[in-house]
Amino acid sequence: MQTTVFSEREGNQELRITCNINVVIAFEDAAAGKHAEAFYEHLKERLGAEFEFTRYQWSFALLQDPDVRDAAAHDAAVADIVIVTTHGDAELPDYVDNWFQAWVGRNAGPMALVALFDRLPVNVETREE
Repeated sequence: MQTTVFSEREGNQELRITCNINVVIAFEDAAAGKHAEAFYEHLKERLGAEFEFTRYQWSFALLQDPDVRDAAAHDAAVADIVIVTTHGDAELPDYVDNWFQAWVGRNAGPMALVALFDRLPVNVETREE
């Protein structure tokens, strides 16, 4: 999280502190991207008065390109929050796993990893014995 301290000199001598939260969103497709967007907007609503947000978005399709994947890995490595959103009905493609492996553990500060799934829950039958 980047913190900036600056002084407002015009009539107000108080210091104002702003904190910037860097968010990276990786999404499977447009529907999953909308799910991530809704979560991001909720996060901004809850924290927006105290924080400023910077967002980077990467579709899974873009992560197929090694150069793009490297850029996205750099963004994730310096992020405060990484949101990965998928339907959850299949394993992640190898190139998404490669992206993940390229940045996980390289962030020097605390970070949060959020996984969003939008698949319908599976009915599980309960048995009485």
